[in-house]
Amino acid sequence: MEVIAITNQKGGTGKTTSVLGIGSALIRKGKRVLFIDLDPQSNLTRGLGMKHVFLTSADFMTGKDKCIFTSKAGNNSLIPANDSLYTKESELMSHSALPQNLLKKALAKVKDQFDYILIDCPPALGMYTINALIAADTFYIPMQAGFFSLEGLNKVLQVTEQVRELNRDLKFGGVFITRLHPNDRRIIAKNIISSIKKTLGRKFLNAFIREDVSADESQIRGKLLHDYAPGSRIMEDYTRLSTIIEQS
Repeated sequence: MEVIAITNQKGGTGKTTSVLGIGSALIRKGKRVLFIDLDPQSNLTRGLGMKHVFLTSADFMTGKDKCIFTSKAGNNSLIPANDSLYTKESELMSHSALPQNLLKKALAKVKDQFDYILIDCPPALGMYTINALIAADTFYIPMQAGFFSLEGLNKVLQVTEQVRELNRDLKFGGVFITRLHPNDRRIIAKNIISSIKKTLGRKFLNAFIREDVSADESQIRGKLLHDYAPGSRIMEDYTRLSTIIEQS
């Protein structure tokens, strides 16, 4: 069993799409997957077909039962989110003497039921993201090939170094490029990718996620990619990435 956090403090990098894509590829391989939505925007929850949520990941972190749902997308489970996570973040701070360990403690009771637990982190390095990194075995960072992406990468890596004082077993799985246009020949994109490769070495993953309308369409319909568009290029890309994750 492996707990994986997908994180980047910059929004619009494809975190939710990557959680769904990686999960879809793993489910197609027969793996038992639990999705956890820690983002108050709840895109992961809605992408899995859930719209009306009363029990959330914040409730799960405080020890409440019946927070794990079988999603409408099929053959997977979900701990959902809604916008109440905005207000509940401050409540979590006073819930425990060690609020940063709440998710790890809660997962200890259920993790043996799954092969992979995939956590969608919010685009902020607050209490939810810290809980995710302390609960995780490995974290991955999705990035676009844009100028400001490098700045976001450095900030995430700085915070994770601090988190390692609380989770010494946390591994950095690597960075992968998302939302890459199949015909992108921009010099700046090539230069940024080259710069990231030079900075990260082996931690730059040879998995490029191409832009594909199938991702948005599947989320609107509350379906996973392997059901909605099994032959799409983005499904092919996430299958390649899932294989890298399995072998790491």
